[in-house]
Amino acid sequence: MSVIKKETPKIESSQPKQDLRYYDKEALKNNVFLRMTKSWLDFKNRVHTNGMKRFSIMIMPHTGGGGKTLHISNYLIVFFSVVLIGGIVSTAGILSQGHQNTRNQVRLVVENDALEAKIFNVSQTVGGLSEYFSKFRMEVGSIINSPIENSSIASLNDPEISLSSLSDSPKEIAQLLKLEKDLDVTKEKIFHIGNFMQENQRVLKEIPSIYPLATRARITSRFGIRRNPFDKRGFEGHDGLDLATLPGTPVYAGADGLVTKAGVQGGYGNLVEVEHKYQFKTRYGHLQSFAAQIYPGARVKQGQVIGYVGATGRVTGYHLHYEVLIGNGRVDPEPFAMMLR
Repeated sequence: MSVIKKETPKIESSQPKQDLRYYDKEALKNNVFLRMTKSWLDFKNRVHTNGMKRFSIMIMPHTGGGGKTLHISNYLIVFFSVVLIGGIVSTAGILSQGHQNTRNQVRLVVENDALEAKIFNVSQTVGGLSEYFSKFRMEVGSIINSPIENSSIASLNDPEISLSSLSDSPKEIAQLLKLEKDLDVTKEKIFHIGNFMQENQRVLKEIPSIYPLATRARITSRFGIRRNPFDKRGFEGHDGLDLATLPGTPVYAGADGLVTKAGVQGGYGNLVEVEHKYQFKTRYGHLQSFAAQIYPGARVKQGQVIGYVGATGRVTGYHLHYEVLIGNGRVDPEPFAMMLR
């Protein structure tokens, strides 16, 4: 006799183990991590549920016939909204950048016009200096020539002191009167020359016009094209005048001005830059150190010590690298350094 064994079917629970909604409330209450995880799942489910909701748009023709229905989910609406906002922000950024570029162009045009005006003023100043020196030479020449021999100043035929008008006076008196007039003319010329010299001295204090070192130095490199001093191969442009001398030699400011730079700058090493009137600038490179009270914004006088000769930066030995600029253009500094010997 066989016994039939009835197997009890296993009923699998339809409740997923990972669904925190079916966790024991007591376990959720005692486990902070489970509560945070459940909150996150609830939030994600709400977002997904709302995102799957759809809007229906029916399109019906006026003449009748079958219409069309469009179903748009919240996900799609959010996507297009993000794209639209991104496009608006990008367009606004592009327009703003365009306005900024336009403003920069206008500013550059204005700065260029101002620079051209400054260059014109500098050229007028240089022309005025040339006229000053020409006038000075003429005045000195007329003083050197004896006023007695200069018939343009006074002569014996001058109606005011002619011998005919003094026929009753001794000849010596007429000569004395003529000498007196010559003296007055000479005194007037000396007065004009004195005024000119005062003006000339003022201008020479405002432009680079003195030797920049306390002692005369050997010129190792002039302004212009030179052979590369480091490897002796090829040629390079040299923007200044190199004056080789002993380290620690005082360096003088070429004119009255304002210190605009005082620090390390690339191949210059320790550099001092001074801005003067009439758009002149001078630069002093490779300094060993700076003098006291030399910093950007400091005022200096012509002949004031601003630093000491060194070998900082790109150098082959101790020397001063001296530059003169008019506007932003470099010029040969040697004539300026030798102007007042």
